Amino acid sequence: MAGNVLLVGLLLFFVIADTETVPKKPSCSITNEPTICARIYSPLCGTDQNTYSNECFLCQHNQLRRAAVWIAYDGECSGVQQRIM
Repeated sequence: MAGNVLLVGLLLFFVIADTETVPKKPSCSITNEPTICARIYSPLCGTDQNTYSNECFLCQHNQLRRAAVWIAYDGECSGVQQRIM
């Protein structure tokens, strides 16, 4: 019985840990007009390991550089990186 509980616990741990590392596609509007972003600090880490002030700035980066950076996770990137505002 205790072995089954341990097995289920480990399975849940790996399922939860795996969902936290899956990049999320940013919700950017599709337009040819330049994106203008509010300077609201709600940092997120892009899949390029750069910290963006908010999702809008990530979208602006993608639009200007024709890039495909997604959201790695909410919050500042860990380690040395560039901050994009």
